[in-house]
Amino acid sequence: MKRYISLVLVFALAISLFSPIKALGDDASNVETQYNKKMEEAIVKCKKLFGITDAYDKFDYNINSYDGMMFFNLNWADSKEKLDSINVNISSDGTIFNYYKHKTSYEEYKPKLPKVTKEEGLKNALEFIKKVNPSIINNIELKDNNEPLNPNAQEYVYGFVRKENGIPYYDNNLSVSVDKTTGEVRNFNLNWDKDLKFPDVKGIISKDKAIELYKEKIGLQLVYRTDYEKDEPNTYLAYTVLSGPKSIDAISGEAVSYYDHYGPYYDGTVKEGANEADAGLSPDETKAVENIGKIISENDAEKKAREHLNIDDSFKLDSINLYQYWKNKGDYIWGLNFSKGEGEKEYYSYNVQIDGKTGELTGFHYSYPVDWSKGPAYDREQSLKLAKEYVKKINPSKFNEVEYIEMQGTTGNKENSYYFHFIRKSDNAYVENDGIDVSINAIDGTVISYNYNWYRGDLAPQDEVISLEKAYDILFNSIGMELRYIATYDYSKPSESNRDIKLCYCMKSGKPLNIDAGSGKLLNANGKPFVEKVASQYKDIDKSYARDKIKMLAEYGIYLPGDEFKPKDKINQRDFLYLILKAKSPYFEVDENNKDESIYSYLINLGIVKDGEEAPEKLMTKEQATKFVVRALGYEKIAQIEDIYKDVFKDSKDIDKSLKGYISIAYGLKIVQGSNGYLKPKYELSREDAAVMIFNYLFNN
Repeated sequence: MKRYISLVLVFALAISLFSPIKALGDDASNVETQYNKKMEEAIVKCKKLFGITDAYDKFDYNINSYDGMMFFNLNWADSKEKLDSINVNISSDGTIFNYYKHKTSYEEYKPKLPKVTKEEGLKNALEFIKKVNPSIINNIELKDNNEPLNPNAQEYVYGFVRKENGIPYYDNNLSVSVDKTTGEVRNFNLNWDKDLKFPDVKGIISKDKAIELYKEKIGLQLVYRTDYEKDEPNTYLAYTVLSGPKSIDAISGEAVSYYDHYGPYYDGTVKEGANEADAGLSPDETKAVENIGKIISENDAEKKAREHLNIDDSFKLDSINLYQYWKNKGDYIWGLNFSKGEGEKEYYSYNVQIDGKTGELTGFHYSYPVDWSKGPAYDREQSLKLAKEYVKKINPSKFNEVEYIEMQGTTGNKENSYYFHFIRKSDNAYVENDGIDVSINAIDGTVISYNYNWYRGDLAPQDEVISLEKAYDILFNSIGMELRYIATYDYSKPSESNRDIKLCYCMKSGKPLNIDAGSGKLLNANGKPFVEKVASQYKDIDKSYARDKIKMLAEYGIYLPGDEFKPKDKINQRDFLYLILKAKSPYFEVDENNKDESIYSYLINLGIVKDGEEAPEKLMTKEQATKFVVRALGYEKIAQIEDIYKDVFKDSKDIDKSLKGYISIAYGLKIVQGSNGYLKPKYELSREDAAVMIFNYLFNN
């Protein structure tokens, strides 16, 4: 029995009522009998496990078969819509892969204090797993990364990974969602394989030896990476691993490529598609660009495309368009589509990209009839030779500026086609996402695709670069290695036998393998310092009257940086607004290089701060703080209505007249309170006072 991926199955079940169930036998009556029996067993088991009573008077189902196994997608609902609907995905052997309890009525969720603690929710999640799938309970481990909770989420989500012989296998995992108010499980999702063979942990190489081999066989490279966050691409220099995550086989010591399914191991998200349009141009816009005198005409673009690829007149031009090249601002690409013939055995087509200024061929894809049954006539080495020859022929000026590297999953030697990546190299550093890509049809040796990407701007200077050894120290100390079971695939074999489980030393997940070549700091994909998302734990709040509230805010990611909160210190505008921002958008990350600008620009866009109100170091008074909180709630228009609010404090006369509405709303929502009938609006808030106000803002409305 092979892999069952529950999420895939849910969608498959949704679109397929029946699939052939040949595994049960050829006799139709036998099939029907066994089908009915399995269906009945699945229904009875689910009703017993989940307490599904006759009050659920609506029932429907879908059935699918996968790898010789039937899967039943069972749905219960209440026609009066008083009960939550229940969906269960269960296999014919009784394994439950999905459970979902869906609320029938929608109500807008507002943050509120959970009645169930995170620890209590975890206990309920484990009890549910024991009830639903007791056979795996001793083979799972909670992956609690101490990330802050989401105040806007109604449920706790617990993630577990499979462990065998005490070693994690991240490809198999499960998640359980528990309602913060009721404590009941709302969602269960299992991704689990049966009949896997896991290598023994005996006789493996040491971690120290694995580190040596990692340096030797994988290694860090100096790489120009690009930040596409802004309009203009910005390059930065980093130490990283090219061609995706790789590990060291703990038994053989060989380098092994794998896919990291858990966490941002290779945090290198880039803008895909070198020839994608940022925005298509209308005929009038195209004409305007042409009038600049720098863009070749449509006719010239077609002529160049036919010349580069020997496209004769039997191919008709189906379409042509001009779009901006994302990598270099001001560059344009002509996209042309040619075709001839009809039907699968007679249809030929070219998709071609031509540089709008130079007429240079930047890419193409060739599609034509191929008899795949013949099998490959060229192996990988022979195909690589063809690819190199083509690059040298079509782009000789860049041939000596690129270097071939093996990409993840491209090491097979019995494939019908091969993909080769030639990466740009400048001043002993690779330029990520720059280079030339070539694909070869191994059946007949034809070049079927070519793609040329090249950033024309200035690359980051290599002034003060840390040594490679220093980079390795950071890699193994700040990220570290762990033993892990990983799945490898040999796609030359049939699908039922192409997977092999290996025991490997891998870099730990959760941190980006992206080391600033200048400072040695870990960087995220945009080249900004990596900030680990963990709930802050202060060491100086035990004597604060607001200790519990400060602690809970920190659990939700609402905290001031550092391990000291300094509760008695006065709070300035920047820090108070930062707390509001984190309460409003828990996953907002501040640009530490430009902290004030990133905070204020975001808050101005939200309407919480107005232009001209920025005063980062100004100490916050109670009334000024209240103004920002009411804006965050979206009640400013109501607060600005004059002469409708009565004085509720003995010192109401001290409140700024323009802020009386704000104070009244905040008081009514129990966000601010007085003492002995006095508000003290001009009182400068301490940090602990501010925490109480933010807590009340988040959980009292």
